[in-house]
Amino acid sequence: MNYKILIQISLFSCFVLIIYLTLYYYKSDALNPITNQNKLVKIPEDIKVKENEILNEESENILHNISYKNYDKDGNTYIINAFEGVITSSNKDIIDMKKVNAEIIFKNYAPVMITSDKAVFDKNNFKTEFSGNIQLNYLDHQINSEKLNLLFDENLLKISEQVIYKNTTSRLAADVIVVDLITKDSKIFSKNSSKKIKILSKN
Repeated sequence: MNYKILIQISLFSCFVLIIYLTLYYYKSDALNPITNQNKLVKIPEDIKVKENEILNEESENILHNISYKNYDKDGNTYIINAFEGVITSSNKDIIDMKKVNAEIIFKNYAPVMITSDKAVFDKNNFKTEFSGNIQLNYLDHQINSEKLNLLFDENLLKISEQVIYKNTTSRLAADVIVVDLITKDSKIFSKNSSKKIKILSKN
């Protein structure tokens, strides 16, 4: 009898030991996934920057062969066309255009034609900033420059940067030319002179 009791006690002790070791083993393994999750949450800074760059690229809307038209109170028309335009998420009214041509059609006068490599166009007020290889033509007047601001609501053209004006009889360089779209008169500003040179158009 004593021998059997001894065997039973030994078996019971082994059983308890096995249960204890099993519970300890699984408890230790259960802690490891939490540690791994904490490591995965920490994203390196360089990866965050790349993700932001991708989001910015995806937020842009690219348009092709676009055209906009507007009229002023006097019945004059402004039309702008571009081969490509990009609308960014920061301001959906601003369009970055490429390969641009524009036309200002007057009710009683000859039209003004403008071409450029690029333009930034505001759909709200039709203000346009042309840039790169700009050429403006009106009757026998031609102006070339690298920057041109069209203020459609103010009826003004402001032309600057490497400005060259020419017509059938003359050619001159200037710093800034301002054109009044109502009177068609132009004022030329030069750093070499404090005087304004006026060019009267042929209506």
